Amino acid sequence: MSEMVIALGDSITDGSPYSPRESWVAQVAARYKVMIINKGICGDFTAGMFSRFQRDVIDESPAGVIILGGYNDVYSGLESGHICENLEKMCQLAWDESIEVVLALPTPVEHQEPEAVLAECRRWIKQFAHENNMAVIDFYSALLDEDTGRPHPGTTTDGVHPSREGYRLMAEAVDWPSLWKK
Repeated sequence: MSEMVIALGDSITDGSPYSPRESWVAQVAARYKVMIINKGICGDFTAGMFSRFQRDVIDESPAGVIILGGYNDVYSGLESGHICENLEKMCQLAWDESIEVVLALPTPVEHQEPEAVLAECRRWIKQFAHENNMAVIDFYSALLDEDTGRPHPGTTTDGVHPSREGYRLMAEAVDWPSLWKK
C-alpha cells in the first residue's frame, strides 16, 4: 500500500520509553518506504482510542489503519469484553469510511493476570479478523519466549514496554505487502 496509513494505539505504538523515532511504526515505515502516521498516545485506553478515532483516523483520510491497544485497559482492571467491544467499534467506524483495518495482537507481558486478559483479547482478535477477512500483525509471537510464556529476556524494559530489541522484533514481524488487500 503506497498511500498513508495511521497506526493507532497507546505507548507501545508511540515508542515508549524511547520516542516515536524508535517505535515499530517508524522502523516499518523506513523499511518499506511507506507513510505511516504514528497516533500512539502513552497511557491511552481503547475507549480513548475510540473517542479520538474521528479526529486521529477518519479526518486524516488514510487508506488504512493499524490498531494496537488494550494494555492500559487490562492494567486498570478492565475485562477483555470491554477491549474487544472498543476494537470492534473502531473497525466499524473505519469500514463505514472505506478505510482498511489491520489489527495487531498485543505483545506478551510479564504479569500473569493482565496476560490472561490479553490472551482472551488475542483469541477474539484472531477470530474476529478471520470472520471479517482481515489481516493481523502477530506482535505476540515476535516477543514470546515459548518456554516461559512470557516475553523473551531483553525484549521489554519493564515487563510491558518493548526494549529497543523488542521494537526491532515487532517491526520485523510486519510483512507490509501481505497486510493490505488492495
